[in-house]
Amino acid sequence: MPTQEMVKQWKENAARHDVSVSQFVCEIVDNAVRKGDSGFTPREVLEKQVSDLRLEVKFLTERLTQAENLVKDSNETLAKYRTKLSEAERSHLDQRVMRKIKNLFLSRNVVLLNDIPGLIGISLNDTKGMADIVDSMNFLVECEFIKENMTEGRWIAERRRKLNSAGEARKRR
Repeated sequence: MPTQEMVKQWKENAARHDVSVSQFVCEIVDNAVRKGDSGFTPREVLEKQVSDLRLEVKFLTERLTQAENLVKDSNETLAKYRTKLSEAERSHLDQRVMRKIKNLFLSRNVVLLNDIPGLIGISLNDTKGMADIVDSMNFLVECEFIKENMTEGRWIAERRRKLNSAGEARKRR
């Protein structure tokens, strides 16, 4: 505990410098810590550490938000595909035809539409088989696995996923 004489001297010095006694005492302690090896970390060092930690927390919060958004987007895409797949099951698409068409596009990437029946072994005279091809192609287009024009179909599922990932990263910067 400080003596009465010390307290009186602190009050006089604080009044002379136009600061409160508590602020004057804090400055005395800070100066003593800065000068000597008292085992205390100086205030400036602590303030710098706090500032650095705040920046790190801000950076990590931004990264966490980005990761949460990617998970959310992935979950939405997955839910969309699951919904479309369940719709396909309800509409009784021929899964064998669907699988053959999907594998055909995976192996060739681009396929002429007129060649599909012959490549998967369905006769042009087979009306049910041709209807299954049309239904399967429509489903794959709707799910954005393939893109078709008047003469050909192109597998785009992986490219679209990569573009979405790159686009999300650019949006967040």
